[in-house]
Amino acid sequence: MGRITSFHGGRLAGGFFKPPQARASRPLIAICWADLEKMEANITAAGGKIMKSVFRFPGGRRFHFSNGNELAVGPDI
Repeated sequence: MGRITSFHGGRLAGGFFKPPQARASRPLIAICWADLEKMEANITAAGGKIMKSVFRFPGGRRFHFSNGNELAVGPDI
């Protein structure tokens, strides 16, 4: 299992996840949005590609999509 840590301060919040086996990758940019299912549907309707449907992880719930880069959307990331 990987390790996750998060930070919250003023108007900025974020987190870091270290998988059990490190691999070369790009940063994952996360966007906060309350209604994940509605946003996932909106992205799909606009022609976006869902990389991972809504799932649970140690920090809550989120989904991933691609616009050329992989991005995450979660209610309280």
